[in-house]
Amino acid sequence: MPRKKKKIPLYERKEKLVEVFWIDAQAEENWEYLEDLDKTAMYIKTVGYQIDKTEIDLIICRSLSSDKGLEGRFHIPLKCIQKIRKIK
Repeated sequence: MPRKKKKIPLYERKEKLVEVFWIDAQAEENWEYLEDLDKTAMYIKTVGYQIDKTEIDLIICRSLSSDKGLEGRFHIPLKCIQKIRKIK
């Protein structure tokens, strides 16, 4: 007898999937010479579900579960964000 496929419940919440383009902070812990410094910015693209937007940051996460849990919460300072694009 064939096994029945288990139906996965859909996640029905209003969080939208977004792509965030932002500039990240950088650090180096080794000795360096001033003339050898890499002065280029670290441009980042992050994709996730937008959970909230405060006066200070955008809060996203990687995963949402059917029991309304979230995983991989991440705060990006608004001042670092260059662009937010909604993914359909």
